[in-house]
Amino acid sequence: MSSRTNIVGIDVGGANLKFADCYRNAFTIPFPLWKQRDQLTSALKAGLQQFSDVGTLAVTMTGELADCYSCPQEGVEDIVQACLNAGQDFQVQFWQTSGEFVDADVAIEFFMLTSAANWLAQATWASRYFAETGNGLLIDFGSTTTDIIPIIEGLPQPTGYTDFERLISGELIYTGGSRTPLCSLANEITFQGQTIGVAAELFATTIDLELILNPSHRIPPDTPTADGRPADSEHAAQRFCRMLCTTPDQFDTEELTELAHLFRNQQQVVFLRRLRQVLSNMPAAPAEVLVSGSHEYLAAQMITNSNLNLRTTSLNELAGPAVTTAACAYALAVLMYERSRLQ
Repeated sequence: MSSRTNIVGIDVGGANLKFADCYRNAFTIPFPLWKQRDQLTSALKAGLQQFSDVGTLAVTMTGELADCYSCPQEGVEDIVQACLNAGQDFQVQFWQTSGEFVDADVAIEFFMLTSAANWLAQATWASRYFAETGNGLLIDFGSTTTDIIPIIEGLPQPTGYTDFERLISGELIYTGGSRTPLCSLANEITFQGQTIGVAAELFATTIDLELILNPSHRIPPDTPTADGRPADSEHAAQRFCRMLCTTPDQFDTEELTELAHLFRNQQQVVFLRRLRQVLSNMPAAPAEVLVSGSHEYLAAQMITNSNLNLRTTSLNELAGPAVTTAACAYALAVLMYERSRLQ
Protein backbone atom coordinates (compact mmCIF):
# COMPACT_ATOMS: atom_id res chain seq x y z
CA MET A 1 0.00 0.00 0.00
CA SER A 2 1.33 3.44 -0.91
CA SER A 3 1.71 6.16 1.69
CA ARG A 4 -1.38 7.79 3.21
CA THR A 5 -3.97 5.63 1.52
CA ASN A 6 -5.18 3.72 4.57
CA ILE A 7 -8.85 4.25 5.42
CA VAL A 8 -9.90 4.22 9.07
CA GLY A 9 -13.52 3.75 10.08
CA ILE A 10 -14.60 5.46 13.30
CA ASP A 11 -17.79 4.77 15.24
CA VAL A 12 -18.32 7.54 17.79
CA GLY A 13 -20.66 6.17 20.44
CA GLY A 14 -21.86 7.59 23.71
CA ALA A 15 -19.80 5.12 25.76
CA ASN A 16 -17.14 3.81 23.37
CA LEU A 17 -14.97 4.93 20.47
CA LYS A 18 -14.40 2.20 17.89
CA PHE A 19 -11.70 2.22 15.23
CA ALA A 20 -10.90 -0.18 12.36
CA ASP A 21 -9.20 -0.29 8.99
CA CYS A 22 -9.67 -2.64 6.03
CA TYR A 23 -6.92 -4.92 7.29
CA ARG A 24 -8.91 -5.91 10.37
CA ASN A 25 -6.82 -3.78 12.68
CA ALA A 26 -9.56 -2.86 15.11
CA PHE A 27 -10.00 -1.83 18.71
CA THR A 28 -12.44 -0.18 21.10
CA ILE A 29 -11.72 2.57 23.64
CA PRO A 30 -14.15 3.11 26.53
CA PHE A 31 -15.09 6.79 26.38
CA PRO A 32 -18.01 8.19 28.41
CA LEU A 33 -18.86 11.05 26.08
CA TRP A 34 -21.50 12.45 28.43
CA LYS A 35 -18.73 13.04 30.99
CA GLN A 36 -15.79 13.89 28.72
CA ARG A 37 -17.24 15.82 25.81
CA ASP A 38 -14.36 18.32 25.82
CA GLN A 39 -11.84 15.48 25.48
CA LEU A 40 -13.34 13.92 22.34
CA THR A 41 -10.85 15.43 19.88
CA SER A 42 -7.84 14.28 21.91
CA ALA A 43 -9.33 10.79 22.33
CA LEU A 44 -9.88 10.51 18.58
CA LYS A 45 -6.32 11.65 17.90
CA ALA A 46 -4.99 9.05 20.33
CA GLY A 47 -6.92 6.31 18.57
CA LEU A 48 -5.76 7.37 15.12
CA GLN A 49 -2.13 7.19 16.23
CA GLN A 50 -2.50 3.41 16.28
CA PHE A 51 -2.78 3.34 12.47
CA SER A 52 -0.17 4.04 9.81
CA ASP A 53 -0.47 5.71 6.40
CA VAL A 54 -3.91 7.16 7.16
CA GLY A 55 -5.42 9.21 4.35
CA THR A 56 -9.18 9.03 4.92
CA LEU A 57 -11.53 8.83 7.88
CA ALA A 58 -14.99 7.30 7.45
CA VAL A 59 -17.13 8.32 10.42
CA THR A 60 -20.46 7.32 11.89
CA MET A 61 -21.97 8.20 15.23
CA THR A 62 -24.54 7.53 17.92
CA GLY A 63 -22.90 9.71 20.57
CA GLU A 64 -25.03 12.69 19.54
CA LEU A 65 -27.78 11.15 21.68
CA ALA A 66 -25.71 11.54 24.86
CA ASP A 67 -27.31 13.81 27.43
CA CYS A 68 -24.39 16.23 27.36
CA TYR A 69 -26.15 17.60 24.27
CA SER A 70 -29.50 19.39 24.29
CA CYS A 71 -30.57 17.69 21.05
CA PRO A 72 -29.15 15.45 18.28
CA GLN A 73 -28.42 18.46 16.07
CA GLU A 74 -26.07 19.93 18.67
CA GLY A 75 -24.44 16.53 19.11
CA VAL A 76 -23.90 15.96 15.39
CA GLU A 77 -22.34 19.40 14.99
CA ASP A 78 -20.01 18.85 17.96
CA ILE A 79 -18.92 15.36 16.90
CA VAL A 80 -18.40 16.41 13.28
CA GLN A 81 -16.18 19.27 14.43
CA ALA A 82 -14.22 17.00 16.78
CA CYS A 83 -13.59 14.58 13.91
CA LEU A 84 -12.45 17.41 11.66
CA ASN A 85 -10.11 18.65 14.39
CA ALA A 86 -8.69 15.17 14.96
CA GLY A 87 -8.41 14.45 11.25
CA GLN A 88 -7.27 17.82 9.97
CA ASP A 89 -4.56 16.11 7.90
CA PHE A 90 -7.00 13.64 6.35
CA GLN A 91 -10.06 13.53 4.14
CA VAL A 92 -13.04 13.10 6.49
CA GLN A 93 -16.35 11.66 5.29
CA PHE A 94 -19.52 10.94 7.26
CA TRP A 95 -21.97 8.08 6.75
CA GLN A 96 -25.71 8.74 6.60
CA THR A 97 -28.86 6.63 6.64
CA SER A 98 -29.25 7.53 2.96
CA GLY A 99 -26.49 4.96 2.45
CA GLU A 100 -23.94 7.53 1.30
CA PHE A 101 -20.78 9.22 2.53
CA VAL A 102 -20.94 13.02 2.68
CA ASP A 103 -18.68 15.88 3.71
CA ALA A 104 -18.95 17.77 6.99
CA ASP A 105 -21.21 20.53 5.69
CA VAL A 106 -23.79 18.07 4.37
CA ALA A 107 -23.50 15.95 7.52
CA ILE A 108 -24.42 18.97 9.63
CA GLU A 109 -27.11 20.33 7.30
CA PHE A 110 -28.90 16.98 7.15
CA PHE A 111 -28.11 16.01 10.72
CA MET A 112 -31.05 13.60 11.07
CA LEU A 113 -29.52 11.44 8.33
CA THR A 114 -26.15 11.55 10.08
CA SER A 115 -27.56 10.74 13.51
CA ALA A 116 -27.49 7.08 14.64
CA ALA A 117 -26.54 5.71 11.22
CA ASN A 118 -23.91 3.15 12.25
CA TRP A 119 -26.23 0.14 12.07
CA LEU A 120 -26.93 0.72 8.37
CA ALA A 121 -23.22 0.76 7.53
CA GLN A 122 -22.78 -2.61 9.17
CA ALA A 123 -25.90 -4.03 7.54
CA THR A 124 -24.86 -2.76 4.10
CA TRP A 125 -21.48 -4.44 4.47
CA ALA A 126 -22.89 -7.62 6.05
CA SER A 127 -25.40 -8.10 3.23
CA ARG A 128 -22.68 -9.78 1.17
CA TYR A 129 -22.82 -12.74 3.53
CA PHE A 130 -26.36 -13.38 2.32
CA ALA A 131 -25.58 -13.15 -1.41
CA GLU A 132 -26.45 -16.80 -2.02
CA THR A 133 -29.37 -17.19 0.37
CA GLY A 134 -30.87 -13.74 -0.32
CA ASN A 135 -32.80 -13.39 2.93
CA GLY A 136 -31.10 -13.18 6.29
CA LEU A 137 -30.89 -11.32 9.55
CA LEU A 138 -28.07 -9.34 11.12
CA ILE A 139 -28.13 -9.19 14.92
CA ASP A 140 -25.55 -7.03 16.64
CA PHE A 141 -25.62 -7.53 20.42
CA GLY A 142 -23.46 -4.80 21.88
CA SER A 143 -22.64 -3.44 25.30
CA THR A 144 -25.61 -1.06 25.37
CA THR A 145 -28.03 -1.85 22.56
CA THR A 146 -29.00 -4.61 20.17
CA ASP A 147 -29.76 -4.17 16.47
CA ILE A 148 -31.93 -6.62 14.52
CA ILE A 149 -31.76 -5.83 10.81
CA PRO A 150 -33.59 -7.75 8.07
CA ILE A 151 -31.63 -8.52 4.90
CA ILE A 152 -34.03 -9.16 2.02
CA GLU A 153 -32.89 -10.05 -1.50
CA GLY A 154 -29.35 -9.22 -0.50
CA LEU A 155 -30.03 -5.70 0.81
CA PRO A 156 -30.86 -4.19 4.21
CA GLN A 157 -34.62 -3.69 4.39
CA PRO A 158 -35.40 -2.16 7.79
CA THR A 159 -38.87 -0.99 8.72
CA GLY A 160 -37.45 2.01 10.57
CA TYR A 161 -34.51 4.31 9.96
CA THR A 162 -34.49 6.64 12.98
CA ASP A 163 -33.92 5.25 16.47
CA PHE A 164 -37.50 6.14 17.38
CA GLU A 165 -38.86 4.24 14.39
CA ARG A 166 -36.58 1.29 15.10
CA LEU A 167 -37.65 1.13 18.74
CA ILE A 168 -41.22 0.83 17.47
CA SER A 169 -40.39 -1.82 14.87
CA GLY A 170 -38.30 -3.92 17.27
CA GLU A 171 -35.18 -3.45 15.16
CA LEU A 172 -33.50 -1.54 18.01
CA ILE A 173 -33.58 -2.90 21.54
CA TYR A 174 -32.11 -0.84 24.34
CA THR A 175 -30.50 -3.80 26.04
CA GLY A 176 -26.89 -4.95 25.94
CA GLY A 177 -24.38 -7.23 27.53
CA SER A 178 -22.51 -4.73 29.66
CA ARG A 179 -24.12 -1.36 30.39
CA THR A 180 -27.81 -2.19 30.84
CA PRO A 181 -29.00 -1.43 34.41
CA LEU A 182 -30.45 -4.54 36.03
CA CYS A 183 -33.38 -2.54 37.36
CA SER A 184 -34.49 -2.06 33.72
CA LEU A 185 -34.88 -5.82 33.32
CA ALA A 186 -37.15 -6.53 36.29
CA ASN A 187 -38.81 -4.69 39.16
CA GLU A 188 -39.36 -7.93 41.04
CA ILE A 189 -38.21 -11.54 40.86
CA THR A 190 -39.45 -14.83 42.28
CA PHE A 191 -36.83 -16.79 44.20
CA GLN A 192 -37.39 -19.86 46.37
CA GLY A 193 -41.14 -19.27 46.34
CA GLN A 194 -40.91 -15.64 47.41
CA THR A 195 -41.45 -12.47 45.40
CA ILE A 196 -38.59 -10.04 45.93
CA GLY A 197 -38.68 -6.40 44.92
CA VAL A 198 -35.72 -5.03 42.98
CA ALA A 199 -34.09 -1.71 43.87
CA ALA A 200 -34.76 0.93 41.21
CA GLU A 201 -31.20 2.17 41.39
CA LEU A 202 -28.12 1.98 39.18
CA PHE A 203 -26.43 -0.45 41.54
CA ALA A 204 -25.51 -3.11 38.97
CA THR A 205 -25.49 -3.68 35.22
CA THR A 206 -25.44 -6.63 32.86
CA ILE A 207 -21.64 -6.83 33.04
CA ASP A 208 -22.19 -8.14 36.57
CA LEU A 209 -24.41 -10.93 35.25
CA GLU A 210 -21.58 -11.85 32.90
CA LEU A 211 -19.05 -11.94 35.71
CA ILE A 212 -21.29 -14.12 37.87
CA LEU A 213 -22.59 -16.49 35.19
CA ASN A 214 -19.42 -16.80 33.10
CA PRO A 215 -16.46 -16.30 35.46
CA SER A 216 -14.08 -17.89 32.94
CA HIS A 217 -14.74 -15.16 30.36
CA ARG A 218 -11.89 -12.70 30.13
CA ILE A 219 -13.18 -9.24 30.97
CA PRO A 220 -10.72 -6.36 31.42
CA PRO A 221 -10.79 -5.29 35.08
CA ASP A 222 -11.05 -1.64 34.00
CA THR A 223 -14.34 -2.28 32.20
CA PRO A 224 -16.80 0.42 33.39
CA THR A 225 -19.08 -0.70 36.22
CA ALA A 226 -21.98 0.86 38.10
CA ASP A 227 -19.90 1.77 41.16
CA GLY A 228 -16.58 2.38 39.42
CA ARG A 229 -14.94 -0.55 41.18
CA PRO A 230 -13.21 -3.42 39.34
CA ALA A 231 -15.02 -5.70 36.93
CA ASP A 232 -14.25 -8.91 38.78
CA SER A 233 -16.42 -11.62 40.30
CA GLU A 234 -16.04 -10.42 43.89
CA HIS A 235 -17.18 -6.87 43.20
CA ALA A 236 -19.81 -8.07 40.74
CA ALA A 237 -21.43 -10.15 43.49
CA GLN A 238 -21.48 -7.11 45.77
CA ARG A 239 -23.06 -4.91 43.11
CA PHE A 240 -25.58 -7.57 42.18
CA CYS A 241 -26.69 -8.22 45.76
CA ARG A 242 -27.09 -4.50 46.31
CA MET A 243 -29.96 -4.70 43.80
CA LEU A 244 -31.71 -6.85 46.40
CA CYS A 245 -30.56 -4.65 49.31
CA THR A 246 -28.39 -7.39 50.73
CA THR A 247 -24.86 -8.81 50.59
CA PRO A 248 -23.22 -11.86 48.96
CA ASP A 249 -22.77 -13.68 52.26
CA GLN A 250 -26.54 -14.29 52.30
CA PHE A 251 -26.24 -16.73 49.38
CA ASP A 252 -24.09 -19.65 48.37
CA THR A 253 -22.59 -19.80 44.87
CA GLU A 254 -25.45 -21.87 43.47
CA GLU A 255 -28.08 -19.47 44.81
CA LEU A 256 -26.23 -16.43 43.49
CA THR A 257 -26.02 -18.05 40.06
CA GLU A 258 -29.73 -18.86 40.15
CA LEU A 259 -30.56 -15.25 41.00
CA ALA A 260 -28.38 -13.94 38.18
CA HIS A 261 -30.10 -16.32 35.75
CA LEU A 262 -33.46 -14.78 36.68
CA PHE A 263 -32.29 -11.41 35.39
CA ARG A 264 -30.67 -12.92 32.30
CA ASN A 265 -33.91 -14.75 31.56
CA GLN A 266 -35.80 -11.45 31.70
CA GLN A 267 -33.36 -9.98 29.21
CA GLN A 268 -33.92 -13.00 26.98
CA VAL A 269 -37.70 -12.48 27.12
CA VAL A 270 -37.30 -8.90 25.87
CA PHE A 271 -34.86 -9.92 23.13
CA LEU A 272 -36.97 -12.80 21.83
CA ARG A 273 -40.17 -10.75 21.87
CA ARG A 274 -38.56 -8.10 19.67
CA LEU A 275 -36.90 -10.71 17.46
CA ARG A 276 -40.27 -12.35 16.80
CA GLN A 277 -41.72 -8.93 16.00
CA VAL A 278 -39.05 -8.36 13.34
CA LEU A 279 -39.45 -11.88 11.94
CA SER A 280 -43.22 -11.37 11.61
CA ASN A 281 -42.60 -8.46 9.25
CA MET A 282 -40.25 -10.38 6.94
CA PRO A 283 -41.66 -11.94 3.75
CA ALA A 284 -39.96 -15.26 4.54
CA ALA A 285 -37.98 -16.81 7.35
CA PRO A 286 -34.28 -15.87 7.18
CA ALA A 287 -32.04 -18.61 5.87
CA GLU A 288 -29.29 -17.52 8.22
CA VAL A 289 -28.62 -15.14 11.10
CA LEU A 290 -25.26 -13.37 11.33
CA VAL A 291 -24.54 -12.44 14.95
CA SER A 292 -21.99 -9.79 15.85
CA GLY A 293 -21.13 -7.31 18.57
CA SER A 294 -19.17 -7.42 21.78
CA HIS A 295 -21.73 -9.86 23.23
CA GLU A 296 -22.75 -11.73 20.09
CA TYR A 297 -22.69 -15.04 21.95
CA LEU A 298 -25.70 -13.85 23.99
CA ALA A 299 -27.76 -13.45 20.82
CA ALA A 300 -26.75 -16.93 19.66
CA GLN A 301 -27.44 -18.38 23.11
CA MET A 302 -30.87 -16.79 23.40
CA ILE A 303 -31.85 -17.98 19.93
CA THR A 304 -30.72 -21.50 20.83
CA ASN A 305 -32.82 -21.35 24.01
CA SER A 306 -35.91 -20.41 21.99
CA ASN A 307 -38.13 -22.54 19.79
CA LEU A 308 -37.10 -20.51 16.74
CA ASN A 309 -35.53 -22.64 14.03
CA LEU A 310 -32.77 -20.23 13.07
CA ARG A 311 -29.21 -21.01 12.04
CA THR A 312 -26.62 -18.59 13.40
CA THR A 313 -23.18 -17.70 12.09
CA SER A 314 -20.65 -15.88 14.27
CA LEU A 315 -18.84 -12.81 12.95
CA ASN A 316 -16.31 -13.43 15.70
CA GLU A 317 -15.43 -16.75 14.07
CA LEU A 318 -15.32 -15.17 10.60
CA ALA A 319 -13.29 -12.06 11.43
CA GLY A 320 -12.11 -12.19 15.05
CA PRO A 321 -13.25 -10.56 18.31
CA ALA A 322 -11.76 -7.11 17.64
CA VAL A 323 -13.67 -6.77 14.37
CA THR A 324 -16.96 -8.11 15.72
CA THR A 325 -16.82 -5.61 18.60
CA ALA A 326 -15.99 -2.73 16.23
CA ALA A 327 -18.03 -4.09 13.32
CA CYS A 328 -19.57 -0.76 12.32
CA ALA A 329 -16.16 0.90 12.12
CA TYR A 330 -14.79 -1.98 10.06
CA ALA A 331 -17.79 -1.87 7.75
CA LEU A 332 -17.21 1.85 7.17
CA ALA A 333 -13.58 1.31 6.23
CA VAL A 334 -14.47 -1.43 3.76
CA LEU A 335 -17.39 0.47 2.22
CA MET A 336 -15.29 3.61 1.80
CA TYR A 337 -12.49 1.61 0.19
CA GLU A 338 -14.84 -0.15 -2.21
CA ARG A 339 -16.56 3.07 -3.24
CA SER A 340 -13.27 4.89 -3.71
CA ARG A 341 -12.25 2.17 -6.16
CA LEU A 342 -15.33 2.91 -8.26
CA GLN A 343 -14.54 6.61 -8.63
